[in-house]
Amino acid sequence: MKSLCLAAVCLLSIAAHANNYYFSVQQGDDNRTSAQAQNKATPWKSLAKLNSYFSSLQPGDSVLFNRGETFYGTLFVARSGNPGQPIVIGAYGTGKKPVLSGFTEMLNWTSIGGNKWTSTNAALTDSVNAFTLNNTAFASGRYPNPGTANGGWLTYESHSGNTSITDNQLSNTPNWTGAEVVIRKNRYILNNGRISNHSGNTITYTDNSGGYEATDNYGYFIQNNPATLDIRGEWAYDRINKLITLYLGNGENPNNEIVKAAAIKTVIEIQTQSNLTFTDLAIDGSNENGFDIYQGSNIQLLRCSISNTGLYAIRGGSNNAVLIDNCTINNSYNDGIYFENESGDIVRNSSIKNTGTFAGMGQNGENTYLAVNINGDNTSILNNVIDSSGYNALRFQGNNVTVNNNLVSNFNFIKDDGGGIYTWTGTPALVYTGRKITGNIVLNGIGAGKGTPDSTSVATNGIYVDETAGYLDILNNTVANCRTGIFLHNGNHINLSGNTSYNNVTQLLFHEDHTYSIRNNAITNNILFAKQGWQEVSELLSDADDFNLFGTFDNNYYCRPLNDKYHITTSYQTPDTFFYKLYDLPQWRAQYGFDINSKITGTQIQPYTVVSLNGANKFSNATFTSNISGATTWSPTAVAHINWANNEKLDGGAIKETFDLFGGTDVDAQPAYVILGVGSVDASKQYILRFSLQGTIDLQSLKVYIRKEGDPYNQLVTPQYCNLSSTRTENEFLLSFPETQGNASVILEATRKVGIFYVDNVKFYEATITNTNPDDHIRFEYNASNNTRNVDLGGNQYVDAANNFYSGTLALQPWTSRVLIVTTLAALPVKYGAFTGKLINKTAKLDWTTTAPPEGSYFEVERSLNQSFSKIGTVPSVQNNSSGTYSFTDQSPAPGKNYYRIKEIDKDGTFTYSSVVVVNNTEAAPLTIWPNPATASVFITLPRTMIGRNVVVNLQNASGVTLLRKTVTAAGENIQLDVQSLPAGIYFTRLEAGGQLINASFMKQ
Repeated sequence: MKSLCLAAVCLLSIAAHANNYYFSVQQGDDNRTSAQAQNKATPWKSLAKLNSYFSSLQPGDSVLFNRGETFYGTLFVARSGNPGQPIVIGAYGTGKKPVLSGFTEMLNWTSIGGNKWTSTNAALTDSVNAFTLNNTAFASGRYPNPGTANGGWLTYESHSGNTSITDNQLSNTPNWTGAEVVIRKNRYILNNGRISNHSGNTITYTDNSGGYEATDNYGYFIQNNPATLDIRGEWAYDRINKLITLYLGNGENPNNEIVKAAAIKTVIEIQTQSNLTFTDLAIDGSNENGFDIYQGSNIQLLRCSISNTGLYAIRGGSNNAVLIDNCTINNSYNDGIYFENESGDIVRNSSIKNTGTFAGMGQNGENTYLAVNINGDNTSILNNVIDSSGYNALRFQGNNVTVNNNLVSNFNFIKDDGGGIYTWTGTPALVYTGRKITGNIVLNGIGAGKGTPDSTSVATNGIYVDETAGYLDILNNTVANCRTGIFLHNGNHINLSGNTSYNNVTQLLFHEDHTYSIRNNAITNNILFAKQGWQEVSELLSDADDFNLFGTFDNNYYCRPLNDKYHITTSYQTPDTFFYKLYDLPQWRAQYGFDINSKITGTQIQPYTVVSLNGANKFSNATFTSNISGATTWSPTAVAHINWANNEKLDGGAIKETFDLFGGTDVDAQPAYVILGVGSVDASKQYILRFSLQGTIDLQSLKVYIRKEGDPYNQLVTPQYCNLSSTRTENEFLLSFPETQGNASVILEATRKVGIFYVDNVKFYEATITNTNPDDHIRFEYNASNNTRNVDLGGNQYVDAANNFYSGTLALQPWTSRVLIVTTLAALPVKYGAFTGKLINKTAKLDWTTTAPPEGSYFEVERSLNQSFSKIGTVPSVQNNSSGTYSFTDQSPAPGKNYYRIKEIDKDGTFTYSSVVVVNNTEAAPLTIWPNPATASVFITLPRTMIGRNVVVNLQNASGVTLLRKTVTAAGENIQLDVQSLPAGIYFTRLEAGGQLINASFMKQ
């Protein structure tokens, strides 16, 4: 007991005698004693003095730099604190944070003509990786400039190993020997090499990174040579003569400016030291690192700012418990935070911006141009703002990693094939567990198509789970404005739930390839919302038709309000055949049994309005009344045939496409074309294509496009698709063309897998079209904060994907988002007065008033349960000059909440919606009807009070017409109703047994 008390006294004694050491450039003197340096009035001056004394510091001591001053050099941390008694390096006084800088100021500039100036400085080293003009960072000069053709990239047509590239167009340029070449070797590798020889069209270079060879037809540019300088702020560095050449504008003189170049490798160096706290410091300028931290523990960086670092703001490895809290990182030329082989690190409440924004200024290889890159166990990355990252914004590996409530935006614009939040497990695959990506908001994956063979394509993903990474919870995130919202590449054991993916080219993408399989995933409760009609909702790619093994899918929202035809696409490749299929939600359910309780968008938006059809039908034999003149077919092995079918399908005469049965799967995969000649098309006009279609096999599709007739028979528009099934469909497509063609054809492309099909009523008209602007109908709001955000909805009424209604103010909870579709515009042609709904004797009584509607108008009453509004009745309008009062009674409201709105329709077809009222039918007995929406069958689960009774089942459509009436004996099993032949719409069931009456409804898709 005495020894324990003595130890406690010793610790108190040590804590009581902790010392503060002060540093000031203006007032300091390094010749003072350590006792004097403990007084603010007699501080030391330099980092050199601190380095000489650091090993004498004791746990609990503090080193304090005077605010508003700049200290030049490297701080070498040579002593550790104790747990609970860290050595603190911080600030004192008032004003801005003290600056620890690796910059040296460039002075005594000499003009060499052409707006170029030179300056030397003996402090410079073998490289200059960071450079500022008036405290703004600039990149080394490059040729071609970024704003020129193809984004400033030249193209190499061939290469030799990792040593040379050849550009057949490289001529009339300076000899680039001695400069640097920056080569795009693939989408995610951008390597620098020094040019050892430039001869003709071939550049020979030294690239010490190894690994990746060049890829023909990718891009390159030249940098760090005085001949590249032609934009204000561009510079080049001659490492032999330690000379910087700078380009300025006309009349500018750098001797009147503040010009700085990095001359120090690392500003704060920490090797094998622990229990340290750095607080309220500003680190500015280095050739490599702001902080370099290795083999330490319990190191805290609090409220520090780190800027203009040539490679890394914070780099480290093999540490335990590094905390980065409330720090600001800006303009790291390579990576912001880079840690490997870590444990217990936390990065929170920090801002990491402008990382790797200059092509060619980062390092070679994969893990470059990243804002945050941490490989370690028990890591937390929380509440950070990560903005403007040249490649991946946030990359992690390890066990027990939490990535929570981060705002990630603007990434993948220097390199791509990356993500906003990215994880990978390595090859061979490692199994990491306990990993969570939750509550993040990821926006604006920009992509870097320039410098690739296809400059128009981008490969950028919001959340990217790459190559075998699995055992992840991806929960309640929002991803918007990327190429792919959520990309699971060979992912397994992933719980993907509660996420919103909005306005991405593809909202959710699975890709299975190589030797790894996508298995054991749960995809539930996600909102996948395509803002544009051409965007994909969900896409699955594989090496085989094994989609049924990918996992489970349910309770998702597949939203494509401007083009609600297809929600899921699948494709897979066998040795002989490529299979591509499109599914709407009911077809997807029928094929794989997935998404039984999932839904589509409750409110649809008309993508365009046909103002008028102009001129004659450009396909003259529209109805094929007596022949199929104007139509032909073709397939590579003549397996397809076209005939006139009279009164077999559709309306009298029709095209009938049939297929021979010879050959194997290679023939199955061959395209077959129905070709409908339509003559000339004009790039200045728009066209409407309409046709009737019916097949003999369900769950099929046709590709539809326009092509040029005559070699090279190229497609003139992006292909679109339509359903092909045994049920007749009417199809319409809006088309426009990038160029005028004198002879074009409508192409309906299929394979013989689709079976026999029929085409009729072909119409191809020039049209006057009013296109719908999605922004007039769809609203995206997010809250990237820890407080509730109140959003003013501006007098409009909205519905979200789950059919919840909003008006007035939307209270958006922290780290959530909503995608809203407007249902009632603020300015209405007809003004509605009071609109009320009441439950009276198990019926819903609706009452409303309006201003006098136009002559010939009428009202439709619409109801929504859990999916979309459907008409349930019509009320004629009263034609007078005063307000009208109207009512309607829904005799069979469904159990629970019923949503009602009124649609006033004018004589010319224009319409106006009322607001929405809710009637909660609490008097209905509980009953379950599923699936809802239904496709082929519905099942009714009865309440216990009806078991053992004779139950009369009555099925009605929305107009009240009885379609089925039968009596069943309820023995406890479900009652099944066949609804496959019913048209799409709302249907009502009434069940009567022993005086008990229950109403229910469902939607048929």
